[in-house]
Parts: sequence; structure tokens; C-alpha cells
Amino acid sequence: MDRRSRMPPKKRAKRDDDDGEVLLARPAQPSARSGPSRRRTAQMEEDDETILPTASTSTASNPPPPTIIPKRKRTAGVLAEDDGETMPPSGPAPDLPLPKVSDSWATTATTEPTEKFDPKKRTRPQGASVAMEKTRPHFDKAQNYILGGFAHPHLGKRCKCNADPAATIYRCEDCFKSPLYCKQCIVLAHEHNPFHRIQIWQGKFFSRISLRSLDQVIQTCLDELGANGRCKEVSDASAKSSEMILGDHNGFHDVKVDACGCVGDRGSRAPELWEQLMLVGLFPASFNSPKTVFTWRVMKQFHIHCLASKKSAYDYVKALCKLTDNAFATQIKDRYREFQFAYRIWRYLALERRTGQATAHGIDPHVPHRNAGSLTVRCPACPEVGFNITEETMKAALETEQHKFTLALSVDGNFKLQRKNKRDDPNDVALNAGAGYFVETEEYKRYVKLVKPTEDLGTCLHLRAARMQNIAKFKNAVVSGVIAVQCARHGFYLPQGMVDLKKGEGFANTDYALVHYLGWEAIDATPRMENGKFMSVFQTNFKNGPPTHADAYAKLLQAELDSEAETTENRTGDSGLITNALLVERDQQHVKRLIAQQTAADIVRAARGRLFKEIGDLRTRLVARVPGLEIHVMNIDPDPEKPEKEALYLPSHFTKTMQGELKLQALAQVEYALREGQAFDALAELRNAIQALNYNLTIKKTEIHGVGKLTKAQNYLRTLSNDIQIAADTYRRARRALLHLGLDENNATLQELRKEDMFGKSGLRPAMGHSKRVDSWFWTTGRGANLTDEQEAEWEQEMDRVKWFRDRALRDRAVEEEETLEEEFKRAILWFAKTELIWEKMGDDAEEAGAKAYAYKQAAMFHKLGGDCAKAYADAPGLAAQDRMQDEAKEAAECAEADRLEAERIAKNGGVEEDFSAYYETIEIFPKGT
Repeated sequence: MDRRSRMPPKKRAKRDDDDGEVLLARPAQPSARSGPSRRRTAQMEEDDETILPTASTSTASNPPPPTIIPKRKRTAGVLAEDDGETMPPSGPAPDLPLPKVSDSWATTATTEPTEKFDPKKRTRPQGASVAMEKTRPHFDKAQNYILGGFAHPHLGKRCKCNADPAATIYRCEDCFKSPLYCKQCIVLAHEHNPFHRIQIWQGKFFSRISLRSLDQVIQTCLDELGANGRCKEVSDASAKSSEMILGDHNGFHDVKVDACGCVGDRGSRAPELWEQLMLVGLFPASFNSPKTVFTWRVMKQFHIHCLASKKSAYDYVKALCKLTDNAFATQIKDRYREFQFAYRIWRYLALERRTGQATAHGIDPHVPHRNAGSLTVRCPACPEVGFNITEETMKAALETEQHKFTLALSVDGNFKLQRKNKRDDPNDVALNAGAGYFVETEEYKRYVKLVKPTEDLGTCLHLRAARMQNIAKFKNAVVSGVIAVQCARHGFYLPQGMVDLKKGEGFANTDYALVHYLGWEAIDATPRMENGKFMSVFQTNFKNGPPTHADAYAKLLQAELDSEAETTENRTGDSGLITNALLVERDQQHVKRLIAQQTAADIVRAARGRLFKEIGDLRTRLVARVPGLEIHVMNIDPDPEKPEKEALYLPSHFTKTMQGELKLQALAQVEYALREGQAFDALAELRNAIQALNYNLTIKKTEIHGVGKLTKAQNYLRTLSNDIQIAADTYRRARRALLHLGLDENNATLQELRKEDMFGKSGLRPAMGHSKRVDSWFWTTGRGANLTDEQEAEWEQEMDRVKWFRDRALRDRAVEEEETLEEEFKRAILWFAKTELIWEKMGDDAEEAGAKAYAYKQAAMFHKLGGDCAKAYADAPGLAAQDRMQDEAKEAAECAEADRLEAERIAKNGGVEEDFSAYYETIEIFPKGT
């Protein structure tokens, strides 16, 4: 039994709110939760549909107790019931041992605290459970209608041609209402729908039958047919039908095809069979003697499925086999290779057609600034010199306008796109041949041969992991991944911006992809430094100031570089490891704030997902650095649902004795230095936050009047008050870690920070009684002793300078983002307009009617895209105003509630403010104990 389950409920709930910090005094025992956590979705497959079980909930005013179905074991991959699914009682109870339930909602035994049931929070007023409860009474009737479809109400009646009822036994699955026909009528009715599924009544049920077995022959002739139903230019004696397998969106069909014998417009020979098939909308898998063909419809459909749902050609062909005969799909002759070959050609032709590179169009003369033959889609919003922005505009831009015309690029690798060393055609070639997103293959191979592989991976522990990747992760991989360059703001991949990787990520491969798009002159790798040190207006510049996190990290990093040899206790990379851990700890607190502020569930879920991955990577690095930690780290299964409560297992999590046993002394020294800088940084942020709140309190009291303005001011003050809490909690965590690492409890510099200490007079107007109040201890932390008034003013000025530059930078970035978005709108509108004109011109110049029609269709599409973009740009200010109004209404409601609570509090105190610290009260966004 879990020790926590024996706690009183209140105490147990309090323990659940902590931040997961664990002070270990002995190795942890393997828990019952060890091993990978797995999720399973119950899924019941039927002949024609897949049903996902949904928990239903009663919405009556006095809901009956549900039946809790206990968990059932899975046998041979089949789930009998959903795990712990809650179902309302309907019909006789299942023959299962059921737990005893009371008049309230029944619950299963658990070691976690149980939240009291609130019927108002059970379901949304129009949630899925409500809709399902209203629909469920109609299930039986709906089932009867579905079963009725397996027969036909007109059986025994005559065909519309007055044929005998015994012959009127054919119907079509795909035709609306599926009317009954005789054999002759159903063949005639499907002259232009030869790929529909036909059924025949067998006396007791309907079964499938092909139109070919009913003597239907597909004609490729586009002119009027002869009396025999065939091309007039083909005599009966020479007519020979071709037998083929045809793939359509509803499966595979056995068909017969009659070729056309008509000559061309100028007396030329009749088109070849594959050309005739293309004329009637069929794509052959072979251009020599086609035996397998696919409709254009199925090629277009798979193209969309492949892009939207990442469905593979193998799975799609298997689905077509099931649509052909779901019960005996394995007996359908496999056409996977033929489909894969045909679709590869189809997709290339579609790419060539959509980018204007078809021979009938020829877009290159209209865009001479682009690579000839390019088959890529450009980003309409990014600056493209010579198309949506001129070179003169960029040169004339002021320094303060450069951000509006800057091309932001990102380069990243994907190691899941691997290609194993398998048997293939060594002479196969790429259809794009460097005209798409990948670079030209042969030229890239020659470049890779010139680049020597880097054997020395340095002393960094993280980079040394590449050796293990080469052994395990990239085993038997010809291509170990892909490097891609894309525009960072909109996600468009750049032309020739992708390259294959050989066993891990290499800078040489990345440089080739980037340079192939930008050109060599775009790279400038010269470092710029002043007097051997980077200077920043965003950092304080005291001669003898307090230690900061940045200073501590710089000193530790320099010490690692100056060290000539590594030891077991002291290794290169320790400062980076601990710094990364502190960042993960910061992200944990961020997730907690999101939860406390009741942020949208999808945002919290995404933040938790990122945090869970960060914790996993950190633990892997910790175990690689200190193998003795494996018993602590690997025996505890991290909870992906609540990663913000997971322990990080830094040296400060262990006692001094355990630090010595695990050889953590060197890491503990690194953490102490970084934590000390973190603590001083947090105190500086705390002083700035209090000063900002005091300054805005003065403005609110003296300059802001009116309900609306006061509401906004009150909400802003609440935000500043939360900044105080965040800085204070950061300091408390840093100090608590320092105490575990050896800081004296009675240290006079880094003292305990209590709630009543969090006030200050800086920024407030002088008032009666202020002179009697003494600022808290942290206002003088880090300052030199016995400072003169001039030195004191210099100190305050330096702190104000840093705060001013940081705030100005935030404001400038916001302004730059707004200006950049406006410029992107303008460039996108211009890009669509120019592209429309180019397609209009190509349509005018095209000779064939089909090429003209396609060009005009593309022009109309870009015209609509440009119009939609222009409308979105015009509507943006109004939408922003609506958002502001909604935010203001929400803020007003929240402020009104806060004012009501504040009035009640003041009334309890006799209408008098108790003390100055009341200004800093706020909603606590961190659970107690963090």
C-alpha cells in the first residue's frame, strides 16, 4: 500500500501540490509504475465500419449511479471492454463481478485524493454525452433501416423496360436509390459509369457481379459509336478487346477495353492504346502494353490522402483490395507495384503542371530571377527580390526598417527520414533531378566525397553521444536523415534546400543546403568581440557587483576551457548540463503557472509534452555523466500527464552523504555557483518588480480616473504583482537548493524571504509614515557596505538603466513584429497578383485548348487567394479591436470581482489599510511548498 494513501485527505492533497522535489537519503526502490507507460484505444472492427466506444453520461437532475465495468485483460490483441469505462445502466447487468455502488457516483479504489463530485462540472450542456443520450433510443430503428438495405423493396416488380420480374434482379451499389434493372438496362445505364459496383439477387441475398460478366466493353472512342456499340472505324473482324485490371476509388475491376480506330485531325495515325486511355481519363501503369490502369479519380484521391493523412501507397492499395472484397481481400491480385510506378509519374506530372513547368506553358521566361526548371512553391510573404519586392526598396530602407525586409531562415534535421541499405535498382534516377527541394544528386555526392569525416568529437559529453548513434541508431542506414532549410516565419521549404545525411548531422551537409540556396557570399562566420568580451546593454556593468547567473556560467565555462585534463569528478560540459537543468526547472514552473491560471487545455497539453521530452533528455545526460544516478532515475517512471511535478535529480536533491557516494561533489560545486547567481538575479528582478508596481500605483492614484481606465489599471497592477511573486518564488527555490548544497542557514546575504518582507519605498511618492518604515534586507543585498549618497544614487541608476533597456527592447520587438506582419501582407498580395498575371499570359499564349483552360483556372485560383489575403489584411484592425473589446470585458469582470473581494477585506479591517505590504497581495500562482 502506498504510504501516501494512509495520509489524511488534507495532508495528502497538500503533498500532491508540491513541485516534485525529493531529498533522497537512500536509493529508491523500483516502483510498481516502472517501465514504459502505454495507452490503448479500444477499437471494434466490423465489416463496413470502425466504432470507437464513447463514455455516456446521464443528464437527468437525479442521475442514476453508473455501472463501473472493471478492467478486463486483453487476449490476443482483442479488448473485451474498455479499461474502466463508465457506462449508464441499460438492460440486464453483464455477468461480471460488479463493485457495490451507493446513491452517489461510484469510484474505484485509488491512492490519489478524490475530488468531490460536482454535477455542474460533469458535462458540457451540449457535449457529446448529451447528444449521444438523445440519439441512443433511435439505434434499433436505425439498425433496421441498415438491414433493410441488404434487400430491395421492389423485388418481384418489372423493370422500367417492362422486362419480366424474374429478370429484374440487378442493382448498383453506387447509384443513388439503387433502382432494380434487368441485365440489358443496367448495362445501358452504366455506359458512362462503367466502374460502379453491380449486385445480383441470388434468391436469398444480393452478391456482387462485374459489368464485364454482363458483356460490357469499355470504348475509348470519343465519337459516336456504330450500331454494334463500337468505333465505326474498327471492323468486326479485326476488333479485339484488351483485358485489363482497373483501379478506381471503390476497388479493383476486371474490364474489357476496345481501342479506337479513328485517325487524328490531320489524317495522322490513330493514337496508341496508352494515349487513348489517357483521353478517357485512365492512367496506364505501362506505356508499352498496358494491362493495369487507374482512373484519374483514384490518383487524385490518393494524392490528397497521402498529403493530408500521410497514408502510404501500400496501405492505400490494401484498402482498395478490401473495398473489392472485404472478406477475401488476400485473394485479390496485388497491384501495389503497378500503382506505385503509376503514381510516381502522376505526382511528378502534377508538380510540373502546377508550377508552370509543363511544356505547354513554360513559366521560366516570366520569372528569370528563379532557377530554370524549378518545381518548387515559393513563399508569397517572404521577400523575393525581383518579384514581390524590388532591390531598390531594400537598399533604400533605413536601419530601423531592415526587419521588414529580412528573410528569416531556419535549418533543422530529421533523423526519422532514414533509408536502409536494401535491394533496389542502382540505375534509378530522380525525376526532379535537382529542380525540386533536394539538391542535385550527383553533384552532392561529389561534394560529400571531398568532405573528410570528423573523427574528433571533442570533449563535450553531449557530442560524444554521436559515436553511439553511429553504432546503433544509424545501423545499416544508407541515408540517416535529412537536413532542410525553410523560411522560419511561414514554414515554406526553400528550393534546393534539402540534403541527405550520412550517419548523423554534419555542418558540411548543412552548409551545402544553405549555400546552395543563398550563395557563398551570404555566409559570414567572422566573430565580433570587443576586447575579448561581449558587451550588452541588457546586463549590469558593476566593477564590484554581486554575482549573477551569467557571470557564474562564464567563469565556469572558462575554467573548463582552461583545464588541461579531465577527471572522474570534474568534466567538461558540467556547467552546460546544470544550466540546462535549471532551464528545465524554469519550464516546470511555467507549466504550473499555466495550470493555475486555467489556461486552455491544448496549450497546457503542448507545454507538458515539451517538458516531458526535456526531462527525458536531461535524465539521459545525467546518467551518462554520473552512472550511479541510474538506480534513482531509471527506476522512476516519469508521468507524462504531470511532468511539472517530476524531480530533476540534481545534486541539491541529495544529502551530503549521498553526494559523496555518487561522486557528485564537482557537479554540486557547479550547481552552487549557478544557483548563487540565480538567487542574486532573482533578488534583482524582485527589486525591479516592486519598483515597477510602486511607480504604477502612484500613477493610478494621481492620474487615472474613470471606471474603464481604473479597470484596466487594476488588471495591469495585478500582473505586476504576479511578477513579484514569480521573482520571490524563484529566489526561494534557489536558496532552498543552496541550503542543500552547503549554504549556512544563517547566511546574512541570502536570507529567508518572507511574505512580509516583499515591499519597498522605491518608486512611491513620499507620504506620512514612510520615513519610519525600513526597506527589507534584499534592497541592500550585493551592494558595498557604507555607501555614500552619491554611490547609492549610482547604484540605483545602473539598475534603472538595465531595466529601461530591457523594457525598450520588448517594446521595439512588438513594434517590429507588427510592422513585419503588415509588410508580409503587402508582399503576399503583390505575389498573388503577379502570379495571376503570369498564368493569364501563359493561357493567352498556349496553343492547346486544355492548356489554355488550365492556365486560366490557375489564374482564377491566384486571383481568389489574393482577394482573400487583401480582405484579411483589411479586416485585421477590426478583428484586433474585437479581441481587445473581449479582453477588456473579461478584465472588467475579473477586476469587478477583485474589487468586491478587496472591499470585503477592507470592511473587515474597519475601512483602514493594515500595512504597506497589502499592495503586494495577489492570487498565488504557485502551490504551497514550491
